[in-house]
Amino acid sequence: MAKAVLAGRKRRRLAVTRAVVTATFLVSAFISTARADALDCITVPKRVVDVAFGASGVVAAVAAERGSRVRAGQELARLDTSVEDAAIAIATARLSESAALESARSQLAILERQQERTKGLIARQAATSVRAEEIELARATAMRALREQEELKKVQELDLNRLRAMRQLRVITSPIDGVVVDRFIQPAEYIDNRRAVMIAELDPIAVDVIAPAAIFGMIRVGQTASITLGMPRDAVITGNIEIIDAFVDGASGTFRVRLSAPNPDARVIAGFPCRLVFNR
Repeated sequence: MAKAVLAGRKRRRLAVTRAVVTATFLVSAFISTARADALDCITVPKRVVDVAFGASGVVAAVAAERGSRVRAGQELARLDTSVEDAAIAIATARLSESAALESARSQLAILERQQERTKGLIARQAATSVRAEEIELARATAMRALREQEELKKVQELDLNRLRAMRQLRVITSPIDGVVVDRFIQPAEYIDNRRAVMIAELDPIAVDVIAPAAIFGMIRVGQTASITLGMPRDAVITGNIEIIDAFVDGASGTFRVRLSAPNPDARVIAGFPCRLVFNR
């Protein structure tokens, strides 16, 4: 009886071991197949930026045309800045005017020299202390006047910087190197706090892929992949993984991965489907 029980236990353990080995083999085979099979993907711009004015006004000029390439810092459009230009010119003139400041400095220097001479005269009993007090009072007044002029210059400089910043709100420049996707303004049009130009960054180009949950944790940021493009047809490029979702979508059993690939000559066209295989 005992021998039969032991034999039954051995058979059950053997069956469990075979089941575990079979399951492990099937899972490993499934993961290897998922990693080796090409996945559907799509090329997209690295980022798309809507550029807007920081103020309202009449559009004076638009330098951006749809499809044109722009560089970071390049002017795209501007509103009328005639009022701001006039205010800046006035503030610049006021800041450059130095007659009052130089006069205050000269007056203080004269009184300081008089004070030194008076001290010598008092030592020789050729002047009274009343005269010395009068000069000291005049010197203190001149020093306050000089400080007021210096502070006024600082305020004028700050005001000039404020006017320049306000003028800059009426000029938009490209924040990135890219291509103008669309523009939403026309010269002589009045606009009020809305987007003016849309720009897409195409170098590097981004590649988005929906990956199966089976390979979650099997790929890593920085890993490369071979990408077969839809346009130019059948061209192959290498991309690097930049972003991997932190979780798997339970409903679809997938997660998203974004790759990036150099595109200096704009050979890769955004919007076309592609196929990729993650390199081991």
